[in-house]
Amino acid sequence: MEVIYPPPATILNFAYGTKMLKFATPHQEEFRHSDICFSLLPSSIGVEATVQVVSCLLAEEKVFFWSKHYSALTTAAEVATKLLYPFRWPHVHIPILPRWLMDFMQAPTPYVMGMHKQAMECRPRDMADDVVIVDLDRGTVDFGSVPVPELPAPPRARLIEELERVPVLKRSVMSQLDSIGNTTAYIEDIHTQMQIRGAFMRFFADLFRGYEKDLMFLRRYPKPIAIFNQASFMKAHDPDYINFFERFLKTQLFSQFLETQDSGRYTVFDTVIKNCPDDDFDTVEFLAKSWEAEKVELTLRVSAWTGAAPDYSEHFPRLDHHLVVPSTSKPLPWLLEQHRSAAAVSNCREQKVEQDNFSKRQEEEEESKRKEEAVLQFMQRIVDEVLKGNAISGQQTELLRETFGFDHGRRLFGRLLMELADVEDESRGLAISEAAFDLLCEIVLLCLSEAHRCADFKLPLQILDVCDQISFRNDDGPIYLHSRIRHHGIWRNTYFWESAFFDSVAAARGKLPKSFFSSQVKFEFLSDDLKETFVGKEEELLFDVVCKTALHITHVGLPMRDARSFIRRFCVISDLSDEHIDRMNALLANMYKAVTESGESILEKGQSPDMLHYF
Repeated sequence: MEVIYPPPATILNFAYGTKMLKFATPHQEEFRHSDICFSLLPSSIGVEATVQVVSCLLAEEKVFFWSKHYSALTTAAEVATKLLYPFRWPHVHIPILPRWLMDFMQAPTPYVMGMHKQAMECRPRDMADDVVIVDLDRGTVDFGSVPVPELPAPPRARLIEELERVPVLKRSVMSQLDSIGNTTAYIEDIHTQMQIRGAFMRFFADLFRGYEKDLMFLRRYPKPIAIFNQASFMKAHDPDYINFFERFLKTQLFSQFLETQDSGRYTVFDTVIKNCPDDDFDTVEFLAKSWEAEKVELTLRVSAWTGAAPDYSEHFPRLDHHLVVPSTSKPLPWLLEQHRSAAAVSNCREQKVEQDNFSKRQEEEEESKRKEEAVLQFMQRIVDEVLKGNAISGQQTELLRETFGFDHGRRLFGRLLMELADVEDESRGLAISEAAFDLLCEIVLLCLSEAHRCADFKLPLQILDVCDQISFRNDDGPIYLHSRIRHHGIWRNTYFWESAFFDSVAAARGKLPKSFFSSQVKFEFLSDDLKETFVGKEEELLFDVVCKTALHITHVGLPMRDARSFIRRFCVISDLSDEHIDRMNALLANMYKAVTESGESILEKGQSPDMLHYF
């Protein structure tokens, strides 16, 4: 018979004749309690080596375990991949490799494999040099020619410190497996598992804090397409993190993580990230609560089986039950009580500190507002003088450069530019004198240089948006702002155009009703007409953004080859239809044709050709 899979946190009782079989579904589907010994790997090879092996898996290197215990191979392979949460190993995973498949060690793709020592015809290193070989029996790790990725120092140090505080890791699980006639079962309670997994989860939370701000759904229909703004994310972290992120963000491990994200689902990892800035946040207690949830009991009676008894004559290698977490582990309420009693000692002191911090934060916010107001008044005076055609002094220029070196300074200048361009007659924009125009261009170039140095890509996009609204007029017609900034190096930065495209998509999506992108909308259950409407509206939105980006690229005078490369990439990641891609290619060709056929380049003269009629 078939039974519908029960929801999370449900106990299903099967009444089978006189017996009662009990099955329970985990409370947290994506981060469930696992009946394996997580202390086996770090207690066998050491905490430092375990962290190095995990870092190799993050870099999608090949990892090979070997031992004389089948249970150790299976457990080590499972532990290594489960410690990657919230990421899932997307490559080959063979905990016990048969003898006749030894050639698989020479596979060019990443893998996690294991093999019994008696099945090995030669030493693993003789088979391949680009493999991380973990000998569980001897407790050694041979990296061969594999470069060990360097994890960011602060979170790595914290991870090792937390793991070294786990008492059970100081005892070797493998030594108990080697003992003949040892009747003492190795018991790892849930608390130990939560300590180990919680330390790694906290490590990843420290690494990817704030990732949700740079995670955007480029499309929701017909299937979600998640895009991660790597430039913005790396900019928010210390330079020491960049080398690790540049490699990891390009892995299939991270790509799969993005594909499984859902804007309407809140995971255990998201909760830990939200609380990880708080040094007092107890990851172990949080995991205990997530596994302690109230369960609903359902009972289903099944008639007794009257057929022939099943044949279980097939035999498999005997597994060591020492590596399986028994159901007699200490209850979770007891673990919670231990944590709460330990934390209660410092509660009063923490409350007083919190009150003092609140008053201090209020004072800091007021001081920040006063400084921001002073900076805004300074830049407003500079802009007013420039619009009158008055040059600024060298001292004022240095003060501007120093101000533009901070995010809030560039943000305030961008706001001033938007206010200047916000005129009633949008068809003409803001027309100023040639002297004022030249001075304003110098300030814009100064701000662009600081933004490029600081990898700030939001201000350059704001400037591109107002380029058609600020100009001066001569006998040949209007000369626009982009004519004086088109040779700046930031326009050759690939990360800028990616960031600009993503920000433009986010801004366009923000103008649509929130219900359009609601997670409550189940696309597969919509009627055919509604499906076509949803897909069509989102397709047109993305096409308009690609067209706008193409216009910006044309304005700054990028070569046609580079323009095609950028636009092709944006069309592909947006999953635009073939019809829209063909239209976009034709539009891009027409825009560049309008520039080159003018005899003297329109963009070189600084005039803005009316290309929007092509759209």
